[in-house]
Amino acid sequence: MGEGFTGWCRKVAAGAGRTARRPAGLVERTRWLFWLAALVSLLIAVPGAVLEQSAAAVVLVAVASAVCCLVWCRRYVLRRAPLLGDLVEAGAVLLMAAAAPTPAIALGITFSAAWQRAVYGSTWRGVLWVVLVVAGLAAALPVWPAVPGHTGRVAAAPLLGSLPTMFLVFAVARHLGGNLFARERAGRQQDALTALSLGLMGVVDREQAYALAWRATEALCDATPGLRALAVGQHGPDLLVVRSAGRFACVPDHLAAPGGAVVAGGSAAVEGDGVDWSAPVTDGLLAQLEGSVGARLAWTAHRLPEVPDGWMLVGAPQSVPADVQAAVWSINRQVALAARNADARAELVAAARTDSLTDLPNRTAFAHALSEAVGGGEAVAVLFCDLDDFKVVNDGMGHEAGDDVLREVAARLRVATRTEDLCARLGGDEFAVLLRARPAEEPGSAPDDLLASALSVAQRLQQDLRQPVRTGDRWASVAVSIGIATGQGPAAGESVVRHADVAMYAAKARSGQGVQVFGEELLEELDDVGLIAELRTAAVSSQLRVHYQPVVSLRPGSEGRCEAVEALVRWQHPVRGLLGAGQFVPLAERCGAIDQVGAFVLDRACRDAALWQLPGRPVEVHVNVSPLQLGHAGFPAVVAWALARSGLDPHLLVLEVTESAVADGAAQRQVLLEVRRLGVQVALDDFGTGYSSLATLRALPVDVLKIDRSFVTGCQEPQSSALLKAVVGLAEGLGLRTVAEGVETTDELEHLRSLGVGAVQGYLLQRPAPVEELTAWLPTGRRDDVPSPRRPTAAAPPSEEMTTTTAAAR
Repeated sequence: MGEGFTGWCRKVAAGAGRTARRPAGLVERTRWLFWLAALVSLLIAVPGAVLEQSAAAVVLVAVASAVCCLVWCRRYVLRRAPLLGDLVEAGAVLLMAAAAPTPAIALGITFSAAWQRAVYGSTWRGVLWVVLVVAGLAAALPVWPAVPGHTGRVAAAPLLGSLPTMFLVFAVARHLGGNLFARERAGRQQDALTALSLGLMGVVDREQAYALAWRATEALCDATPGLRALAVGQHGPDLLVVRSAGRFACVPDHLAAPGGAVVAGGSAAVEGDGVDWSAPVTDGLLAQLEGSVGARLAWTAHRLPEVPDGWMLVGAPQSVPADVQAAVWSINRQVALAARNADARAELVAAARTDSLTDLPNRTAFAHALSEAVGGGEAVAVLFCDLDDFKVVNDGMGHEAGDDVLREVAARLRVATRTEDLCARLGGDEFAVLLRARPAEEPGSAPDDLLASALSVAQRLQQDLRQPVRTGDRWASVAVSIGIATGQGPAAGESVVRHADVAMYAAKARSGQGVQVFGEELLEELDDVGLIAELRTAAVSSQLRVHYQPVVSLRPGSEGRCEAVEALVRWQHPVRGLLGAGQFVPLAERCGAIDQVGAFVLDRACRDAALWQLPGRPVEVHVNVSPLQLGHAGFPAVVAWALARSGLDPHLLVLEVTESAVADGAAQRQVLLEVRRLGVQVALDDFGTGYSSLATLRALPVDVLKIDRSFVTGCQEPQSSALLKAVVGLAEGLGLRTVAEGVETTDELEHLRSLGVGAVQGYLLQRPAPVEELTAWLPTGRRDDVPSPRRPTAAAPPSEEMTTTTAAAR
């Protein structure tokens, strides 16, 4: 028990120490000072009150002093002045005045008490306290003789004459205290508004702005005595209470508002309202609010900024102070600006993650969603979709038609996918779909059901895209190649995208319009998967180059003149340097990028050749065509677009195809015939290396035969010479021109001239050169201007240029 009492004493001592410590803030320091002054005045007055007094009088003085100390301390701690405390204090003053040797001794205590009482509560309650204390002092005069030890009568005039001074002291103290209160309230209001301003600087959404604003409103209520606030919103016929600040007897869940009326005067009162607008509430709301608060207050309604049918109800005794209304308006203005800024930022974020043409999520949004899914351990499937022959539509029918097609593809993509799937446009004619595993599929580490869903989506999309797209008064047909890959876990983010990309190119390499699921065997087919993504962007990022090798005439009258050039593609890789065709064109054919590469070379070659034409000295340009290019029905449109864009005479364009490209493909031969109708010439490349050369010559309108370098090497030998002579004779009989490839020695050149070959090309005559060098060489481009033969040292060796079996490899 002793330990319990000791602990209680320690707590009391600690609390007393905290109470006696000088607080921060002007008003609190003033209250502390007045409280301390009242205690000191009591301490000074008590010795004079008990000197030479009877025991009964000493007891009465001690009781009165203790009561006064308790009332003052409680008032200071609670920061308020209950009516009961005022009554008890008035009784203690009566006891003190009655027990003291003279009642005037109590005046010193009451003057200090008046200063302490003046800084608490309302003014009228303070005046009531003065009346009670004055009444207590006056009542002590007739009681004083009845206290044991007191004899005779006490002079009443000195005491009664000093009592009016109590009112003056309280009035002065109250005036000074009111100024302090006003200054502190203004300071706290400003602190709340400043904190709100600083907090709103980093706000990125509306809800955060509203939370900060209500925090400022709570600080406003704490700084203003008697202030209450409610945030309400229209909810049917009632007002739903969302937040509250200040002291309420009970916070209502809702308030009845018949007809939706909030302010007195109806709709006419809210015309032209804004953040700086307020009006009194209706009488019906006033009665309900009075019951919630437990006291009658004056209430005003303020529109909540950027919140339809939202109101802030502010109440205070008598009337809402003007400075409070100004603070509320300031809060509303700041929140309105922050809300508009948050909306603008949200729109910018949405725009940054939305494709403006199709309204689908863009690449950034797709990457974010994928990262979020795999980061949470979900199983995902990614579909990479690339439109086949979209360039034909975009360039042949115009960009507006291309945009119409992309918008329609996006619409059909939404229809073909599930509601929980994410469809995105990655750029150009590339789209992607992200499928997340449904709850039933998530436990499995091998998402077979997810793959089935992905295949189903891919099949629906292909079926939907088989229907032509109307653009204006015309129809456009597109198809799609789709690659599918699945993965799970944080490490799958990059790999699933890369695998889907590889699978898509594999589908496109199979003549397009296919669906390919990624498998490890695709990585084995593609020697360097890392080049695929780089190869896709090589053309648009200006990494592809076109070099040209002259074709020199051996015919009498034009011997030595450059009559044509062959376009040979190069890749200026940012890391690997200049790559020859053999290092990346086979990859482009296998992964489906050959259409893009071939279209670039064709366009560049036609535009360069158009600049070389001089009167009387036409220069043809030879462009190699891949069998895969011939496999697309839109290839003639690509050729027509390149000719129209460059303005080149179609007769000056020679498309080189290999025997294998058209030997067994009726579709390829039909495409080539359509190209031939444009006026373009056709050259049969590497003639003599195939097994169906004569059938090819009969089936196709060939203009030029290009003799393979395997016949040129060692052509002086009797057998090789006889074969060359037979080929030249065959060409002459069919009216075809001949070009011998791979001429590297003077002996080979002289022997080919003697056999009647029409033109030659090779390192003996000129090595492949960039367009700038060839442009400078062409005006004087004759064989005798060329240096003596030498082996090349460039990135692409002769063996690569002359032995690549695929024509497009050049």
